[in-house]
Amino acid sequence: MKRRFFLTAMLCMSMMVCFAQNSTVKNIRERYAAALERVQMMLEERNAANYATTKMTTVLPAIGPVDETFECFAFDANDDEENSTTPDFRPFFIRTKLDATPTALGIKYREYLFNDKDGTLIFCYSKTSGFWAEDEVWMEDREYFDDKGKFVTNNFKLTSRESGEAYPTGDFESDNGESSIEAAKKLFNAFTAIMNIK
Repeated sequence: MKRRFFLTAMLCMSMMVCFAQNSTVKNIRERYAAALERVQMMLEERNAANYATTKMTTVLPAIGPVDETFECFAFDANDDEENSTTPDFRPFFIRTKLDATPTALGIKYREYLFNDKDGTLIFCYSKTSGFWAEDEVWMEDREYFDDKGKFVTNNFKLTSRESGEAYPTGDFESDNGESSIEAAKKLFNAFTAIMNIK
């Protein structure tokens, strides 16, 4: 009897955790779609105050120059305050692209979505070209975080660039978003400083 109760309780708890995780992912997907709409609108309006971009060229040994482009989309956190005369720009979306197609580095593309409240990373999408089983592949990873920055889950995909065939991904281990959180903090802080130079 006790064993049956314990198993039922464990099953109910795991179902609750799964439901909460799915709810968080759904919420983040909706926020991501809304952020992309904001980004598109900002690019169409050419609102320079809320947008910053920079290109960095790094010369790598045995490879040569590699260009990486950074784009930041921000909002004015003081916009709602009545007596505010000074904008306080905060990034809500940053994307980076490293294009080294002729080299072994290939293409690396990342998107970071931050919550508007305090700039905590809530979503990171990365797409990288590489090789798997002698096939040129796309490696895609979607990492989801709650509003406090705690890792929720990720969705990793490996597909052939030529045929679109999916490969099994059971051998790949996640770092639970740690590297994404670290990179996002650096980019968030750098762009916050740049966009708020008085």
